[in-house]
Amino acid sequence: ELDDFRGVSLSRHFSETDNTKSTSLKSLTRHELMLRLEQLTRYAELHGVIEIGQIKWDGSTGEDEQRAIARVGWLFENFRVEAWFFEIVDMMRRLVHSTVLVFIYPGTKHQIICGFLVAFLFLLVAMRRRPYSD
Repeated sequence: ELDDFRGVSLSRHFSETDNTKSTSLKSLTRHELMLRLEQLTRYAELHGVIEIGQIKWDGSTGEDEQRAIARVGWLFENFRVEAWFFEIVDMMRRLVHSTVLVFIYPGTKHQIICGFLVAFLFLLVAMRRRPYSD
């Protein structure tokens, strides 16, 4: 049984989100246990029970990370580890602004409006995901 902490009942959340309700932890596979642990951790972090520090690209996880940083680190080192792919999203934004918008209502105010809408959409995505490292 998980104790309450800061008024958040972790055990209640665990049982509420368990679809099988009668499944014991011993009968779950390793993968299912990891998924449940991740779910519980996200819930606890969301409610301020725990705080998970930011992981940085520093090569500390081994030779593969060091090699990736040396080869293509410029692509992802400005982003949090879990948002490594965001450079691709940013490249898509640039592509849309520089090529796709040229063909949408050329020379009209609608083209400018579409440009603003695209920029605003990508801004919302960036604000929601918070991909940039501190």
